[in-house]
Amino acid sequence: MSFAPDVSRTPTYFRGELRQNIAFREAISALHDVVVSDLRFQPKDKTAYKEWAAQRNEIDWQLIATQRQTVTDRLRELDAEMSELRRRSSERSSEYYKSVGRYFDYLYQKDRDAWFVLDPVITVHPDEVFFECFSQDESSYGRLGASYEVFKNVGDFACGTTNVDYSAALYDEFQKIRTYKSTVFEVDPSGFGVQTAGEVAYKEVKIDLPDTWVRGFL
Repeated sequence: MSFAPDVSRTPTYFRGELRQNIAFREAISALHDVVVSDLRFQPKDKTAYKEWAAQRNEIDWQLIATQRQTVTDRLRELDAEMSELRRRSSERSSEYYKSVGRYFDYLYQKDRDAWFVLDPVITVHPDEVFFECFSQDESSYGRLGASYEVFKNVGDFACGTTNVDYSAALYDEFQKIRTYKSTVFEVDPSGFGVQTAGEVAYKEVKIDLPDTWVRGFL
């Protein structure tokens, strides 16, 4: 596997062969679930609802009207209770949302690229290599730390942080990792890719972002 850092920064590099192949494969695959997660509203298939609505034409509507008034009264009670709960929740979370707003206002003025994009990042640290990402709707955050015990035959490395693109094709390449195959993990300035013994090398074009994006993100 080969990861390319932002070429405008001081080169960050790392090379090591995976020792704990399966554990790493499952962990990095789980991180992909965070990257692709999107809990925003999606339109639903209303076919079943329309069938149900058609069946309502056969109902005793006088009986329904009586029941509806009972339900309406109960809904008023619940609505008043929910309004109070929303008010209390708003009071408790107001300072948090104010802080979030100030943060994104700062990004918009000082680092507009970070305001628009939150790509996953890889950090080469003296103690470990770790990955960080947000979901598409920015409601979930994931972090995977791989200590150097996960690797073997670790060569020289330079600490630093770079952004990456965790695509579906890259996810598929991770699924090829096996205990009986040798997989080399590499961060270098030339590109982002994956290669497991016996498989065709996969190379993905790196999307470069300014150095300030990484600092603003972290």
